[in-house]
Amino acid sequence: MRRALSSPRLTRFYFDRVELLYSWLTTIPLWHGSLREMARHFPPSAAQLKVLNVGCGPGRLARQLLDFRPDLHIVGLDFSMGMLRRAWLTSPPTPLQLERGEENAKSLHPVEFAQAALTRLPISDNSIDAITAHGVYYILDDPAAFLQEAMRVLRPGGRLILLDPARRSCPLDAVKHIRRPRVVISVLIWHAIACLHKRVSLEEMAAQLIEAGFARVLTERAMEGCAVLSRGEKPYPDLSTVERIARTAATDENTGSWQVVDSSALPAAVRGRFVFLLVRQTPDKPPWAIRPGETIHWDAAMVSDPADRRRAYLLAFTSLPKAVEFMQPAVTSGLLKGVNKVAKFDKAAALQWAADVLLNPPFEKLRKSGRHVFAGAWLAVDPARAAAGEE
Repeated sequence: MRRALSSPRLTRFYFDRVELLYSWLTTIPLWHGSLREMARHFPPSAAQLKVLNVGCGPGRLARQLLDFRPDLHIVGLDFSMGMLRRAWLTSPPTPLQLERGEENAKSLHPVEFAQAALTRLPISDNSIDAITAHGVYYILDDPAAFLQEAMRVLRPGGRLILLDPARRSCPLDAVKHIRRPRVVISVLIWHAIACLHKRVSLEEMAAQLIEAGFARVLTERAMEGCAVLSRGEKPYPDLSTVERIARTAATDENTGSWQVVDSSALPAAVRGRFVFLLVRQTPDKPPWAIRPGETIHWDAAMVSDPADRRRAYLLAFTSLPKAVEFMQPAVTSGLLKGVNKVAKFDKAAALQWAADVLLNPPFEKLRKSGRHVFAGAWLAVDPARAAAGEE
């Protein structure tokens, strides 16, 4: 009986006809919070993170990911045409499309949606930064084939991020303190469906990801203990840390000759959503050592014109890997002193900086050019305006 109810054909029939119920059940804070936890595991990337959302359903989960990370470009895949029809009907324009004022932005979709079998992904090799699958892996008929496909399409350093129902008894302890009936119903229905399939444990998910060849594997409990969040990273080839950072930085679309722009023009010059600064934090403490009420000061690194030391340029980068690629040799050579943090800002924050900006300068070219010197110039920036969500 269980085998018949959990067959791929019946699963497809079910999801083709319950997109409205599915949307109703997943529009709850518990689901929303689990997506935030998944987004926390996205890898450092170029200015725009390319995400494959498999089992995207009616598209709600993909749009919620955009709430957490507006710099995402998402491809949503699902085998259910019923789910996809609703996704195509309800997709508004992306934040970046609206921001750029693109023509007919209201008719554009925030993500691309397509029908596909998850064991034959229509994606080219080594092209995706992250794959997310929320409540999908545990119902797959051939999970090993899916893991193999995920490994193929991820770039080196890209991550597979899964969330699936945990193997446990009826989750009454998780829902007894929840006051909203809708949340209770959603959790209990998910648990009932999970009982027809293969629920997972922390140990099993770690073993399966390791066996499939993933590195930096992590598994942890989520959704009040009702789910297991799993993460695996596609290994780099035999490269050093510096070489891995350089390879990721090279994927940034803002690669090339560095630019000098006024901070007021920076939002238009940066294709992605964020900019990254090299910051000297005072006091120099990790977050867990900072006492409540303690004042934190951030000063961003600048370089000066050797002909006019009063003219300084703010160092800014379009992605975390590009910032780290510059910072490592600059600090180890002794030319850039005091930097202890890479800070991430929404590019709109640049409107308050009132400085000329040197965007994406390669360290060696900058050092050899003689046009700029490291002369201890700093620009005070507000840590309260920094954006979170980068590892």
